[in-house]
Amino acid sequence: MLSADDMVALMKKSLDMETRHYKMLLLYGVHVRLGKSLQPDFCLYVNLVGPKECGKTHVSKYVTEMCKGVFVSRATNAYILRKMDKLNATGTLLGIDQLDEKFKQSDDADLQDVLENGHTWSAIYGLTEKNKNKIEVIELGCGGPKIFNSLIPPRPTLRSRTYEIEVYATQNPSCIVNYTQRDNDVKLISDSLDAYATAIKQKFNVNDEKNILMSQAHQDSATDLMKKVGGRRVEMFNAFELCRNYASSFGYAGWDIDTKYNLSYEIVDEDEDVFRWAVLHAFIMNKPIWSGNEVDAGEFSKAMSQSLRDYGMKPMTPNMLGRWMTNIGLGKSPFKIRKGDTNYYVFSPAMVNRLYRTVPTVVQSTFNVTNNTSPPVTQEEESEESYINDTREPEEETR
Repeated sequence: MLSADDMVALMKKSLDMETRHYKMLLLYGVHVRLGKSLQPDFCLYVNLVGPKECGKTHVSKYVTEMCKGVFVSRATNAYILRKMDKLNATGTLLGIDQLDEKFKQSDDADLQDVLENGHTWSAIYGLTEKNKNKIEVIELGCGGPKIFNSLIPPRPTLRSRTYEIEVYATQNPSCIVNYTQRDNDVKLISDSLDAYATAIKQKFNVNDEKNILMSQAHQDSATDLMKKVGGRRVEMFNAFELCRNYASSFGYAGWDIDTKYNLSYEIVDEDEDVFRWAVLHAFIMNKPIWSGNEVDAGEFSKAMSQSLRDYGMKPMTPNMLGRWMTNIGLGKSPFKIRKGDTNYYVFSPAMVNRLYRTVPTVVQSTFNVTNNTSPPVTQEEESEESYINDTREPEEETR
């Protein structure tokens, strides 16, 4: 068995993500293999959200292969449902490409409804079909683990059941996919995850599971999550923590990941979330020039036009763009200042920290999306005089 750190090193050859996501995906791989023997009433979903051509499909395929699953692309909803039904009995992972496009299809079944109901290992979906002028109700198994990708997040009910990962176009020149090497790496990871799962099944039993879930430390964390983000996150926390505890018990290093922290983000307003991601995407694309600098509002507006298109959002006028920036808390000082007749956005560490809303606060001199990188907001940065040239309050506006 490879250690978690060894497997992360292999993943980083082909995948360019925030560091905290790699080990969560490895735990997800263990969860998929343990299936009903681990948490019979709940299975995990992963959703990869990002702009066009950012690598969502590549990451989805990679994780699906790592979990020995089946990946579906360019298929009708009816085909996906039947594939779901076949895989449900075995607990095999299903990967679905471009999920938001599937939601637009006019098949009989609402795929989003199916996924919302299918977050257990043995869920059933009743599908109504017309056969030779007769209406028939067909029961299809829709449970089991799933990974999918989309331009924008699904509606809140489904979103609350997923571990969400924001994906951006890679800025790492060494992360160019060599498929022969990638396939070898995926096999090494997959074989190691198989070994972990086999060892866990042989060594642990229901009583061990109860001891972990009923421990005071776990209960305190679960209660805190319940207050902050609700019960679905607690179910996800239970599954991830069981996998982490079991995997780390074999003495292989690297399973030190704060699963509670990674599940503690709150689902607020999906439109504002997507807009925030679009701002971060524009920043990443212009990072060498914008990082730590004041960016002319006109230049920012031009970059945002492309970024919004990449996320499937409608273009915005400069005034509308300013209103949305205000809505997410970045449209006034110290993040927006005025000099002479020109407005500027200030891409200070404090502003970038606001964009990386769910990332641990780690002080770094540069901001890098792949290295756990959200510099913290400090009092000095919040009160820095150079950022408060514009003292006027923005007009009261509504979206």
